[in-house]
Amino acid sequence: MQSSDTVETADAPARPRRRIRWALGACGFLISAFLALVASVVGAWYFVAPGLPAAETIREIPLQIPLRIYTRDGRLIEEVGERRRILIDYYELKPVLVNAFVAAEDSRFFSHPGVDPIGILRAAVNYLSSGSRGQGGSTITQQLARDYFLTRERLFTRKIREAFLAWKIEQEFSKEEIMALFLNKMFFGQRAYGVAAAAQVYFGKPLAGVSVAEAATLAGVLPAPSNYNPVRSPANARMRRDYVLGRMHDLDFITAAEYEQALLEPVVSRLHGTATEMSAPYVAEMVRQEMLKRYGEATYSAGYKVVTTLDSRMQQSANYALRNGLLEFARRRGYRGPVAKLTLDPQLYDQPLESWPEEAQSAFDGWPEPADLRVALVTALNDDDSARIMLTDGQRETLPWTTLSWARPYVDDETRGPAPEEVGDVLAVGDVVHVMPLARGGWALAQAPLAQAAVVSLDPKDGAITSLAGGYDFSISKFNRVTQASRQPGSAFKPFLYSAALEHGNTPATLLLDAPVVINSSELEAVWRPVNYTGRFYGEQRLREALVRSMNLASVRLLLNNTGIGNTV
Repeated sequence: MQSSDTVETADAPARPRRRIRWALGACGFLISAFLALVASVVGAWYFVAPGLPAAETIREIPLQIPLRIYTRDGRLIEEVGERRRILIDYYELKPVLVNAFVAAEDSRFFSHPGVDPIGILRAAVNYLSSGSRGQGGSTITQQLARDYFLTRERLFTRKIREAFLAWKIEQEFSKEEIMALFLNKMFFGQRAYGVAAAAQVYFGKPLAGVSVAEAATLAGVLPAPSNYNPVRSPANARMRRDYVLGRMHDLDFITAAEYEQALLEPVVSRLHGTATEMSAPYVAEMVRQEMLKRYGEATYSAGYKVVTTLDSRMQQSANYALRNGLLEFARRRGYRGPVAKLTLDPQLYDQPLESWPEEAQSAFDGWPEPADLRVALVTALNDDDSARIMLTDGQRETLPWTTLSWARPYVDDETRGPAPEEVGDVLAVGDVVHVMPLARGGWALAQAPLAQAAVVSLDPKDGAITSLAGGYDFSISKFNRVTQASRQPGSAFKPFLYSAALEHGNTPATLLLDAPVVINSSELEAVWRPVNYTGRFYGEQRLREALVRSMNLASVRLLLNNTGIGNTV
């Protein structure tokens, strides 16, 4: 026993020494690993740094912005470009919108230096354990770096460059600037670049009007716009939206009540066009062509803003006068009948449109809606001679007899049929017709005009175009009848003739002879004998009276015998 105790006492000091050697070895390994890591990072930096963009380049990040055309009082006429983008500053972003993207893309965005080691480790563990990518390891800053300056090749060297560039961006920009750049740059599908354009495209509203659920939907679109598009794939969009809402709730960005309420909100989205404020498509096309001549393809992406000389009030009046004049002209010629006649199951007419079979919906869909007209289906004829209709969005309305009684049938350009006595003389169930909204409310039967017209007004002080409409509907006919049509100006030319006469010594009191005149010239196909509109002759008249009463014979004599063609034209 004594010898055994002696042996134990002799071996005891060896154990602490082994522990010390093991601890020193472990520390040495960790220090070596750390130094190797530092050396690798430094080496990688010196390898990658020369290829990274300069700070000035990062500061001047280009964005493709469409051409925007405005009236002189600042109302948007048109946006022209391949990419729809509305630039916004960080202060324009609602907190819930920022939080939605942080929750979906980079939960530690406001704390990491551009690269998130925790996120990378989490993504790696998730991939190794489940084989699923899940939430990736790339931060918002890395995504920004990749989208602006790098390719999307899946190479290790590209990932290293991406990480270093993200760190460099973090040194140049504040977190708020990075978030604004990210949300201005990224693609959201449907030609929408940037979150402001996406909100307009999918929901038809500015960012200030986006709800919690809609913010989560927009954040959910970003990873795969083709898969999570709320218009084309509402089921996928809802699944992704609910995931984002869950992340927002887990991170305490929204309360439990807000989370539950947002989950109940349906995914309702449709494509919305540019939110223009003034209809002047013919002017917009004139501007586009002129800009293309001057600046080439940069017209569509350099962010040009063109302010025209159009006055919005005068343009609105021109549109109204042209369209209503043509619609009234079409009414006076007689009713040409429905656009189409559908033969459907009679039970469908009383059912909601969304419950109709697909083939029935397709038969009712796709008919043109020119200018202010809408397509409607006649679903019932009432005893009071009114008609029940359904618009293409499923909305149901009534056409009173007072809006139908004008529809005498068209026979030919000079003849109309008898006046209708009841609704059945005009419409039948299954008719697809055009209707128009009334200023006082309600709807009226209408028909698209076959005739065309044009309106232009100029400022007499400088010749600036203050309003221009080149036709009834630009989407149907892009031919600009103001600038492209060749036709006789008629009496509209007389102000120029009389202005030239005043410039060449005539006065408002100059006497002109309004009497028959015969023009015989080899340049004419036949002898020309002009006449007045009234068919009468007025003898000697003062110049001012000849102009006021638009006397053709006096004007011809003024042109040929007084002012001269050369001085006038």
